[in-house]
Amino acid sequence: MEKALYSFSQLPENWDSYGGSPISLIVIDEAKEILKSAIYLDLPEPWVAPGGDGSVGIQWEVDGADLYIDVVPREDTTYVLTPKEGSIGQSDGVLTTHNLSKVLNRFVKLTA
Repeated sequence: MEKALYSFSQLPENWDSYGGSPISLIVIDEAKEILKSAIYLDLPEPWVAPGGDGSVGIQWEVDGADLYIDVVPREDTTYVLTPKEGSIGQSDGVLTTHNLSKVLNRFVKLTA
């Protein structure tokens, strides 16, 4: 996963032919730290992809529940946590070092 993340830093300007911005090492390092925080949780490997705005998206989908994290350059990292269909409790907001563990653990509980 780390190798794939760092490969995003090699993307040139306009990498997606829609004016895509290069992915900075700062964004990649932040995404890596988020992934390291989730390593000991009982979660499958997430989907990770570069965004045309220079961001990195990280997404876990487990049994209908979804956690999407958007690491954006020069802006706050945000998340959207969507529980399984029929459950209550969708949440979203700014992801910080203070609430990262709480958000990840809430997602794990929603998928149990």
